[in-house]
Amino acid sequence: MYICYYLKQIATHPFTYMKNLLLILTIFLPTICIHSQPGASIKPEIILERELPDSIRYGTVDSLNQTVVPFIYEHLTVFNERFYAARKGQKWGLIDRRTAQESTPFIYDIFEVMPLKNRFSDNITQYGHHGILPDRYRIARKDGLQILIDSDGREVFGGRYEMPGAINDSVIIVRIDGKCGLISTEEKIVLPAVYDTICMIRGNRFAEVYKDAKKSYYDPEHNEFLSTLFYDIKANITRPQDYNFSNHIEDEIIEDKEGKKIGLDGFDYFIYSDEHNLFIGNKGFKSCLISRDKKMLTPMYDKIYFIEGYPIMIGEDNKFALANERGELVTPFFDNISNESDGIFVGRKGRVKSVFDKNGKEISPETYYEKTGLPIETDSDDKLSYFTDLSGKRLSPLYQQINRHNRNHYSMSAKRNDSFGLVTLQGKEIIPFDYVHISGFIGNVAWATAKGSDKKALMDYTGKILTPFIYEFDGNNPFMVADNIIPYCREGKYGFMSTSDGKEITPPEYDFISLYGLDFIRVTKGNKPGLLNRSLQVVVPPVYGYIFERYGDYFVVGDITRDLNIRMGVYHDGRLMMPEMYKTITVLGSNEFVVTKCINDSRKTR
Repeated sequence: MYICYYLKQIATHPFTYMKNLLLILTIFLPTICIHSQPGASIKPEIILERELPDSIRYGTVDSLNQTVVPFIYEHLTVFNERFYAARKGQKWGLIDRRTAQESTPFIYDIFEVMPLKNRFSDNITQYGHHGILPDRYRIARKDGLQILIDSDGREVFGGRYEMPGAINDSVIIVRIDGKCGLISTEEKIVLPAVYDTICMIRGNRFAEVYKDAKKSYYDPEHNEFLSTLFYDIKANITRPQDYNFSNHIEDEIIEDKEGKKIGLDGFDYFIYSDEHNLFIGNKGFKSCLISRDKKMLTPMYDKIYFIEGYPIMIGEDNKFALANERGELVTPFFDNISNESDGIFVGRKGRVKSVFDKNGKEISPETYYEKTGLPIETDSDDKLSYFTDLSGKRLSPLYQQINRHNRNHYSMSAKRNDSFGLVTLQGKEIIPFDYVHISGFIGNVAWATAKGSDKKALMDYTGKILTPFIYEFDGNNPFMVADNIIPYCREGKYGFMSTSDGKEITPPEYDFISLYGLDFIRVTKGNKPGLLNRSLQVVVPPVYGYIFERYGDYFVVGDITRDLNIRMGVYHDGRLMMPEMYKTITVLGSNEFVVTKCINDSRKTR
């Protein structure tokens, strides 16, 4: 019944239900991917003891589609840069990636290794139960106990610990009789196994240690406990993050601007900006700036926050001011401060605006208008828009709608009395309001619809019509393909045209056009997806049912037939380098592909 349902959905909505269909692939992939902990980008997949269908086997092939690792394994994935981890029967072992020879006995119950998906890069980072596992270690399980295995495939610890997990290159978290401790890679005791929990924090730098409902912090590098987490100021922190010190700040102090010692126990939490080496200390409903050397740079404000790298103060009366890295106010207080393009800040008092740079230096209105155009205000009563100067004076008629765009364009579309026209960034009307609609600008052009017709033509920023009114593209998904190239739609089909003169570059031959990442354009023809590059060269022709996966410049393509038979191949450099004959394909490199195929039914491996 479920198969009939999916076949019906394939026939009516082939792309909408593609992801649903791909779930069926999980019958071939006996893995579970665990979500990563905060700060970890990838979590290990745990290979479970679940059988694949008898006819499906893993192997590898090279760029000539020649078998390298034979198709005799129930599962195969990457162990590290040197080995594959493979399952044969119910046990796991290692295969040398260079020689395709088995390198260890197949005696392990489970390996924790990298998922194959998106593994085109050879840059391997591995994560264990307690956080980041250094590249030279992997975790396996044998006879119910976990074992640490090094990058050469050798057992570091021989199954004497319940739960090993490295926190750096020299210290291992272990569990003995339900308690956690730390040992070195030479199996010397660093911390005895008397703690309830140990986990890594701050990019693997420190161990967070729990015992009897109390928390402490241990620095393995210096073999010492830290009195408070505020010692992290001394660490090499590489990204902004929140620090919660509410329960464990005891004896640390900071200095105010006059050098008076102030205890940290009153602060609730800190926010750090690595861009400026500054902390925001938050105490109740007040905040101040604190330097890395524990100097209090400002008095307490209602709130402080970073905007585009610059600290913004909010004063006692909900007023805003800009400050520098020394905590000195460089502007007066405003009702509001916004960050415009190119480091331009606008402070507003009532309807009057002041413009200044990051150092608080005033910028002339003419310079501001030149870079950003006139400010646009909206009437609060009738919701009508108009142009103003920085003093709030109205400089234009009232418009029902103004389609803004970035400052590189010379005009914008506006609506008045239900008709559209063009106005300049300085508020000057260029052409009469004679159009039913003018879209927002795409580069230097927009789609215009004349009165009495639902067809569209291309209009440039001066109001010049570049094409006949024969197009149907409504601007709902406009984008620039490349310099002066945009998609168009005519008679229900899509092609590409030049925005310089409105001439069609390609005929209308596609059913739809959209972006595929940053480098490619996805096109469909007869419900078949294909890919073009930004130069409109065919990367993958629209002849396959699916583009399953992208690995750099390699694309896994293929079809899912009505009997749910999956056939995958690989396209590269605009050519089919691997025919459609595999159930799954993972690209590891230019000459390394992990694939599965049906070995007992020749009809399914054409």
